[in-house]
Amino acid sequence: MKTLKKTAIMIVLTLLCIIIIDNYQRIRDEKRLENGEKDTNVAKEEQAEEPSYELTFLALGQTYMNDSVINSGRQEDGTLNYQYLFQGVGEQIQAADISVLCQGSVIGGNSLGVSGYPNFNSPEELCDAVAAAGIDAVAMANVRVNNMGSAAINTSLDIWKLRAPEVNVLGIHGSPEESDYVLVEQNGLKIALFDYTAIVTTAISNEEAYKIDFFGDYADGSANLDTLSEQTKAQLAQANEVSDFIIVFASWGLEDTHEITATQERFAKQLTEAGADLIIGNRPNYLQKVEWVTADNGNRALCYYSLGNFVSSDSSVDAMLGGMAKVSIKVQDGQTVIDESNTGLIPVVTHYTSDGTGNEVKVEGVIPFESYTDEQAALHGVRNKTSETFNREALQNILNANVDTKFVLH
Repeated sequence: MKTLKKTAIMIVLTLLCIIIIDNYQRIRDEKRLENGEKDTNVAKEEQAEEPSYELTFLALGQTYMNDSVINSGRQEDGTLNYQYLFQGVGEQIQAADISVLCQGSVIGGNSLGVSGYPNFNSPEELCDAVAAAGIDAVAMANVRVNNMGSAAINTSLDIWKLRAPEVNVLGIHGSPEESDYVLVEQNGLKIALFDYTAIVTTAISNEEAYKIDFFGDYADGSANLDTLSEQTKAQLAQANEVSDFIIVFASWGLEDTHEITATQERFAKQLTEAGADLIIGNRPNYLQKVEWVTADNGNRALCYYSLGNFVSSDSSVDAMLGGMAKVSIKVQDGQTVIDESNTGLIPVVTHYTSDGTGNEVKVEGVIPFESYTDEQAALHGVRNKTSETFNREALQNILNANVDTKFVLH
């Protein structure tokens, strides 16, 4: 009995001590606030939020949403889900401060019918997957963006706002008054994001050409492929006034080739002269070279002429190898520059399987080439579509032939 009484007394004393200590801490904190002192934890949080003036940027290649890619996202209950496309590179996306996807076609609304070649209309559910992956922006000014008509461009903007409002949409506009670029602030740096296309496969009227950002002047169904328009130059000049670094996405070049065109070279140099610091190319379906471009006025920009396809169901071995551009941006000696020691290309492989009949395949996902094995390559469905050799060595040969090894990240 005495033991129980002693235990009860000890519990009461302990509770009294806790109350006294808690009251003392509360009074102390109130006095510190009255004296203008900051709580230690708050001070630590504010210190952690101080800008670092450096960031990692990641650009993903083109999503070539052909019928097999679309159908591969179809679930047993008939719904569509494309999160599988980004799961294999989720670590790289999460590690980036800013990430952008190159979308290869319009997302004009499922009511128009989702479809691949030749009248591309990607499913609305792709927007959900992009947002779920944590991708910050999508480059929409591509050669197929008007495949479903100009009204579908407005619908696409509405779909992005409804399904993925946190994702910035580049290169297309609902009205002439909309800004021509997106300004993203991260780690104390202001990054301007632009997106232009050289051409569109389905013409748009002169009156509605404002809906798509073109490199050159557009009129009567075609765009100038020799010179940047005065409007484009003015947009870049204005962005130079308010940003620390300019990134331009470029839908250009010819499809299914590793060779760059004279148009790509011209626009790369003109964009550099106009103030671009980094150029990310897409459309050709194949990887193309990475190089530093120096303009006549001394400006310098890093150009990835084509990241190839991020995902596709193509029957070409070359189209299975794509890339992601990883670029480290930092302030050095008062200038915002690219840290070349942590910048380059991360090669990726689209992996799909096939039952050997017809053209339909099952796209399984996208895998970094570094971790892609010959065992996986032996199961790739492209083997049923071509007589070309498909293994790690074949992919490595394609990479070596088209991208300088100094730009390849491992």
